[in-house]
Amino acid sequence: EPHLATGMPAMGGSGGGSARVRGCVVASVALSMPPSHVQLAACAWDGVCLPDDHRGAIVRCTPASASDRGGCGNVTWGEPQQLPRYPSGHCSRVTCVAYGNKASRARLASASNDAILVWDLHTETHTVLAEDPGFVTHLVFSPSDEELSACVGNDVVVLRRGQPEMVLRAHTAPTTCTVFSPHQAGVLVSLSDDRTFVVWDTTGEGSMLYRSAILGPAPLLAAAFDPGKHRAIMGSSEGRVLFVEFEAGCTHARVNHTLEVRRLLLQHEQEASRAGGGSSGGPADVAAPVANTTGGRAKWAVRSGAVTVGVGVGSGCDEGEDDEAGSELGCSVTAVACFETGACGGGGGG
Repeated sequence: EPHLATGMPAMGGSGGGSARVRGCVVASVALSMPPSHVQLAACAWDGVCLPDDHRGAIVRCTPASASDRGGCGNVTWGEPQQLPRYPSGHCSRVTCVAYGNKASRARLASASNDAILVWDLHTETHTVLAEDPGFVTHLVFSPSDEELSACVGNDVVVLRRGQPEMVLRAHTAPTTCTVFSPHQAGVLVSLSDDRTFVVWDTTGEGSMLYRSAILGPAPLLAAAFDPGKHRAIMGSSEGRVLFVEFEAGCTHARVNHTLEVRRLLLQHEQEASRAGGGSSGGPADVAAPVANTTGGRAKWAVRSGAVTVGVGVGSGCDEGEDDEAGSELGCSVTAVACFETGACGGGGGG
């Protein structure tokens, strides 16, 4: 699941993080910080990148042969390699890595307190986009790879090579995630701990197109755009997945559907325990496991109509255990990826 892994916090307990591809552990690193504070990256055209706990280190794992890249079968993985470190790279701990979208450009962005870099993975050289940005919690490229968005404190910083940085200010709490629209150039959506999202136009000086009301009692953590229509799917720390429709021009948006992940997971467990039992949840919203991991975290595919949403479910999903926000659902949606049902091979299950 290459796209589901992109931007997902490293799985496991607070002692380390690993990259797991189709059930095979291809790399494992020790972390002194909680893995939930680290953004790793994966893509079909290269492999997996994740920060190491050594100063400025980035571990890159790629298939042993070019023919294995982008494949859906068994892949032979090469030995993990480190990208060049200080003085040619970062000199402090890397907190975020994110792949670009164009395989021909082979770009990787990385962030630490000292710099935000964009790497050319063909040559393993880099360009400095920003110096001393502060603690960066999330990175994402625009669909064209010409822009890079970074979450820094309460702000969103948009970077372009050779141009001044654009600082977008509207949130009243730390920003958690940004996502560019694949349907309208220059549209960027930011999420925050203040429980709102903001829609920005980055084509000019960074004007705000729309700001939502407070959407619930819990922070918004993750988002992805539906590839088939102009809507975003957002996940919160209380275990809800929100389907947000945008009108033309993105000057207005509305939540037109909500999934409660914990209830879907409990429903799945109940149906699985009934031998020969029929589904009681109706045809629209269903949940099914993609892969389980240690540390009380799992990846699930939640299907709503013709769209399948990959959901990274955080700790607190055990019965009787609540998340930090005190939600009755007790699940934290820490990552979201969206794809059309049946587009990922393996039949029609997404």
